[in-house]
Amino acid sequence: MITLQQLTKRYRKKEVYDAISLEIPAGGMTLFIGQNGIGKSTLLKMIAGIEQPDAGVILYDGAQWTASERKKHIGYVPQEMALWEHMTIDENIKFFKGLLKDTIGDERITYYLEKLAIAHERQTIVKKLSGGTQRKVNLLIGLLAKPTILILDEPTVGIDLKSRTEIQQVLRELSATCTVLLTTHLVDEIEAFTDNIVLIGDDAFYRQLLEDKHIAYTKL
Repeated sequence: MITLQQLTKRYRKKEVYDAISLEIPAGGMTLFIGQNGIGKSTLLKMIAGIEQPDAGVILYDGAQWTASERKKHIGYVPQEMALWEHMTIDENIKFFKGLLKDTIGDERITYYLEKLAIAHERQTIVKKLSGGTQRKVNLLIGLLAKPTILILDEPTVGIDLKSRTEIQQVLRELSATCTVLLTTHLVDEIEAFTDNIVLIGDDAFYRQLLEDKHIAYTKL
């Protein structure tokens, strides 16, 4: 379980979060939704340890993790592509594996490449890949360290339905053994990922959407 206790975050004079508290269950998928600019990405970055709260603590299974513990257990997939565009898929995998002490094996990498339907493109340089394929590679890089917590910021934004569905299937499979946290603004994903939904802010559109579809949620 991930526990947020009285978290506060400010950017200059803007207060993003004021003493918020939340319990995120272990396993399954927790989806954060809310209007643009409300602080979804900031919250994920604080949980990942990329940004620090101004006050409050984050507990992982009841303990505060060090930076090295977060690096070992948390996989973070940003909305921006974190890939070397001049390298092939295989070269990117080799490079990022080299930065880690313990990674998934080649057999598991092949499994994900096939599951994501990109095994035939592993020798293609990233800048020549479609946006959907780049998103898939971005996800695969986040899986290399065998995370127990996987955090994804808008992992399917701007890609076709087929690629979105393939990514969703992999995330659903991962959620059986890994705690998956993600953000989205896509209605079909709100319906698909309903293990645990957290609504950030007071946007009436999202609140009404969830209530109309009889989807339970937590208000943050």
